[in-house]
Amino acid sequence: MTDEFEYSMGLALFDFIPVLLSSAGLIYLAKAIGLIQPSIRTLAMGSAILIIIGGLCKVFWKFLIAATDVHYPLLNNSFFIFLAPGFTLLTFYLWSARKTYRQHPISSSAIVWPLLTIAIFAGTAGYLAVTFPEKRLWFIALLVLVTVSNVVLIWHAVRHSLQLNLRASALLFVLNLVGVFVLAGLARLGHQHEEVQWIEQILNAFTQGALLAAAWMLYNKHRLNVVTESTR
Repeated sequence: MTDEFEYSMGLALFDFIPVLLSSAGLIYLAKAIGLIQPSIRTLAMGSAILIIIGGLCKVFWKFLIAATDVHYPLLNNSFFIFLAPGFTLLTFYLWSARKTYRQHPISSSAIVWPLLTIAIFAGTAGYLAVTFPEKRLWFIALLVLVTVSNVVLIWHAVRHSLQLNLRASALLFVLNLVGVFVLAGLARLGHQHEEVQWIEQILNAFTQGALLAAAWMLYNKHRLNVVTESTR
């Protein structure tokens, strides 16, 4: 195993914390979408689960490196393979829910566009993987889709939070996105000493904790609205 993939057991175990926080946040966001537009509840949750699977693949990859000193490329590569469609679809369903909330429901055929986008990027990634097997150009294609989808997702989440007068939720969503970009910048620095990796993971925990808190506020607001309407 190369030095590039060295993780202590403590660091690998701590990495489960931000993954669990982000997983809970995504579930709450999907549940909020389901409260706004019940017809897409299962689809939104399925999209969130795709992202969660990608995160779990990454964290188990690190754990196995720390525990067995063996690098499993499939688990590492699965991170963006699952995140790309997951974020794209979840973004679409949040947009759809927002349109429904504003009394402007979209056509059921609109799902073609995110599916087509996923297909194009997946095809591009596949082509790059076959044509340049020694390089990780395929990863760049999926990274672009994940980054754009994540930004648009948070943008819609912030707009919807403000629409519901949830300023704290909007701020936390913004902090989550800022944290994601800071972590991405740190990751580009390459292999780092464990002390720096600990700082990154602690920052990641706060970043994903912000997502969880923001998504819970959004979900709870819609849950209370549903309860209020049912008692009228």
